[in-house]
Amino acid sequence: MPIYRAFLILLLAFSSLLNAIAAHEQEKFSRAEQHIKWGAIGGINLSKVDGDGHLGYHALGGIAGLWGIYAFSRSNWNLRLELRYAGKGSRYTEKIQGNETREFTSYSFTLHYIELPICVEYVFLERFSVGIGLECGYLISWKERNAFGALDKSFRLAPKRYEIAAIAALEWRFLPRWAARGGFSYSVLPIRGTPDDILGQRHGQYNNTLHLILQFEF
Repeated sequence: MPIYRAFLILLLAFSSLLNAIAAHEQEKFSRAEQHIKWGAIGGINLSKVDGDGHLGYHALGGIAGLWGIYAFSRSNWNLRLELRYAGKGSRYTEKIQGNETREFTSYSFTLHYIELPICVEYVFLERFSVGIGLECGYLISWKERNAFGALDKSFRLAPKRYEIAAIAALEWRFLPRWAARGGFSYSVLPIRGTPDDILGQRHGQYNNTLHLILQFEF
C-alpha cells in the first residue's frame, strides 16, 4: 500500500475514533462540558541529522498546519492531533584547513515532510500542558547541496519516504486563544542508511529536531 494511502487511512481512523469518543461522552454529560478544540499553528524547526558526522542544530525549517484536541471530560488529559508541513535537515559551513585564502566548504541536506503527530497531553496549573507521542511523516521532497551547487540525486542514497518519530512538547497558554509550544522529536527508525564503511558495517541517519510553535485557537 502506498504510504500516502496509509496516511489518509490513519487520519480518517483517528477522526472516526474522536467522533465516537465525543458521541459517547455526550450521552453522559451536557454539550457545554464537551471539549473539542481546533486551530492553526506556525513556527520553526531547528534540526540536524544524527549520523552525518556534523554537530549542532544549524538547519532552519518552517512548520505550518492545523491542530485539534479532545479534552476528556472531568479530567486533565487531552488527546491531540496535528496535520502539518515540517522542514527538517542538516547544514554546516566550515573553513578549509590550511587554506590561507579563508575559503569555506558547505553542505546542506533539506527534507520536506507532511506530518501527522498524535500525542497524549496532561494539563497542569491551568495554563500549561505537557505531552508525549508519535509522529508519522511522509517525505514530499529532498535535496542535497555543497559549495558547488545541488548534488545529483542519482549518485546519492535517497532518504526513506516515511518517518516515525517520538515527540515531546510543553505548551504555555498565555492568552485565551493563543499558546506557545516548544518541543523535541527524534526518529525512531533511520531516515536513511549510509554506505558500508571499511569494516562492512552499516549505519543510519536520524532526524533530531527542536521546534518552537505559535498556536491559535479558532
